[in-house]
Amino acid sequence: MAGIIRFNELTQQLVVYATDRANRPMQKEESRTPKTDDLPVRDVRCPFCPGNEGQIPEILYETSDKNGEWRTRAVLNKYPALTYEKQIEDYKTGIYTSVTACGRNEVIIESPIHNIDITQMPQEHVEQIIETYVKRYKFIYENYKEIQNIIIFRNHGADSGTSLVHPHSQIAGIAFTPKYITDKETAAKNHYEKQNHCLICDMVEYETQENERMVYQNKAFYCFVPFAAEVPFEIWIAPKAHEGEFLNLGDKDQIELADALKTSLTRLTIRINDPDYNYVIYSGSRGEKTRGHLHWYLRIRPRTEKTAGFEIGTGVHINPNLPESDAKILRGEASILPDR
Repeated sequence: MAGIIRFNELTQQLVVYATDRANRPMQKEESRTPKTDDLPVRDVRCPFCPGNEGQIPEILYETSDKNGEWRTRAVLNKYPALTYEKQIEDYKTGIYTSVTACGRNEVIIESPIHNIDITQMPQEHVEQIIETYVKRYKFIYENYKEIQNIIIFRNHGADSGTSLVHPHSQIAGIAFTPKYITDKETAAKNHYEKQNHCLICDMVEYETQENERMVYQNKAFYCFVPFAAEVPFEIWIAPKAHEGEFLNLGDKDQIELADALKTSLTRLTIRINDPDYNYVIYSGSRGEKTRGHLHWYLRIRPRTEKTAGFEIGTGVHINPNLPESDAKILRGEASILPDR
């Protein structure tokens, strides 16, 4: 059976859907990701656990429960990819160019409990994680004018690239706008100029009408598998109201985002057997914030497939699952096939 190719209007990526590949023989390695049941409540070696505060930098922000015990914390990343520099310099080496790696990396410690996941937390705890995201995002944006773009991301499981199992996520402020993000913003701008509509607004309107790839929705957010999902069970969470900037997320919508995020991750955990994943919150870059074409969103990308030679050689993704089939499974209308 011939596969099909779809184009993602926002990411500008081609995706090949080759469903017959699900039948190919596989020699699978055992997962290296420990499950929460196999971990202690507190690990004496973990820098994020209570009592080990001497192993982390200064606490920048903290939320608490009713008893005054901390629930979430923000600290500087002790091993950052980017560090803040007021002076950014270019360097020439023959035909090559380098630039100062300027930015700000913070870690959001999501719980004092070592062996808990977002899917196991009370709703109000997840709301405090979202609150911490918004507060730290605003702080970086307002106090570091050199920062052009901010992403919030979470790595879950060994295949996601995480180095510590204690529940945490990160905020990265970058003193430039990466090409990947510029390309998406340009695509959104081109669509807006042609259609006089926001691209993501048009996407979610179509998804609600067609209702094949919708997974969940609440008062403020849509959760859906995109038409050209790059990987199996990819989920996008987008605000129903047009909004280009994550830092404008109000208190009520923070509650709704916590619900949408927890629900989406719980469905992955229950129906896809807790896959490793990355999620990223994409918001407008500094120079684009007032433009009507931007619409922030959260993207959950499960790590169920390996990147191989075809993807590396062409930049084109191969997805063995159709998004419509994945959405049915995530809605509970179909069952995932057992491993072969």
